[in-house]
Amino acid sequence: MGSASCRPDGFQIVARDYASGSPTAAELGISSPTSSNEAFRSFLVFVSATESEIVLADVSTAFLFALIVSPECVMLPPDIRFSDNTRVFLKLRKALYGLRSASLAWYKHLSELVKEMRLHASDTEKSVFSGEYEFKGKKVWMLLLAYVDDLMIACKDKEAALNLVVNRLTAASKQPPRGGKGMRHR
Repeated sequence: MGSASCRPDGFQIVARDYASGSPTAAELGISSPTSSNEAFRSFLVFVSATESEIVLADVSTAFLFALIVSPECVMLPPDIRFSDNTRVFLKLRKALYGLRSASLAWYKHLSELVKEMRLHASDTEKSVFSGEYEFKGKKVWMLLLAYVDDLMIACKDKEAALNLVVNRLTAASKQPPRGGKGMRHR
């Protein structure tokens, strides 16, 4: 169990998940796959060889969309108490920043979202997805490389890639990003 801190301006809770020695997140099975240098190089070779466009996206609220992968309980700061002066604990449904399992929860959530859009994870690089995305009645082949909450999408139709990022991934996250923020693309 970790503890949490609250921002003075409102409602964001950030967990402090303590990693005290062994086992590591990988040993616990709660770390997410990350792209290798070879995957990144292959992505760039694909872009060059096919003269594709690249859309970059930073999903700034990524972890807040994902359901947790294992039971988590968070103890709120000592000054937050019930009326009978007992400490407040929260049982989480969705991941929070600071949980060691948050990146895996986001990866699983992203995998499900892109699978619904007919993109599938590579057998050798689980953070690389490819497939035909249907956009405006036609199929557009896309390559998506995810590095935690940063996404790179390559395809010949930039409008289709922007649609995937801005409309489909944001809308499919079941809740709008806070304050209109949450998905930035370049």
